[in-house]
Amino acid sequence: MYVVAVPKKTADVWLNRIEQLSACRIAGVAPGTDLAAWVGSLPKMSHEKLVHAGLVEAREVAEREAVTVVRLTAAFVERSHAKPITIRGFQQTLDSLVAFFGADQTIESITAENADAGRVWVVKDKEGSGRRKKKRTTEDNRLSPPTVAKRVSVASDPC
Repeated sequence: MYVVAVPKKTADVWLNRIEQLSACRIAGVAPGTDLAAWVGSLPKMSHEKLVHAGLVEAREVAEREAVTVVRLTAAFVERSHAKPITIRGFQQTLDSLVAFFGADQTIESITAENADAGRVWVVKDKEGSGRRKKKRTTEDNRLSPPTVAKRVSVASDPC
């Protein structure tokens, strides 16, 4: 355990608040709005100490549903206010993202290194991905450099 020196005034404020919490617990009443706001503003570690002491209830941890590549790309298309032809162009980029990263990969797990590898994959890809697979015009069947640049631009900042 670390011992940290705090100013007397700060320690007195803490002591006063803890006494108020203790009195509320003994009396079986809810703390006032000021005291509740103070408890709500505490950092996680301080709040957990008060929970361990039995002075406050544990915070509810909201379960967030993981955002996957597929969910993010679908949400992007739904929220887009672009014209249909533009969205179709965006969709080619989104299909490439899904093909490289996989449908179930979470966004939080994608690193800068993964993104760089995805760009390299788009540059070297000769097969194409997505719904529309049309013949590419380059001799080696790769995407042209301007197309790669556009896909990287859309993937990094589609707005």
